[in-house]
Amino acid sequence: MIITEGGTASRIIGWQIGADTGNVIAGGISNKGNGPEQLDLPGDTFIDVDGNFYISVMNNFRVQKYAPVDTTRLFYAHPQ
Repeated sequence: MIITEGGTASRIIGWQIGADTGNVIAGGISNKGNGPEQLDLPGDTFIDVDGNFYISVMNNFRVQKYAPVDTTRLFYAHPQ
């Protein structure tokens, strides 16, 4: 499951079935902002057939793309 958190957290959390905690997939680095690893009001998410993870970022007016590192555990590389 993927959870989008707006507000001051501005991050994306990935949860595995049966897990006690989630992993930060994107954002959450020094709160919201417009840097390449920051999100400001993340919205919709999408994973394509190659495993690339896309996030629409409302206040940054962009779509951020992350390449897969380990999709079985929902780990992604730095934004591209």
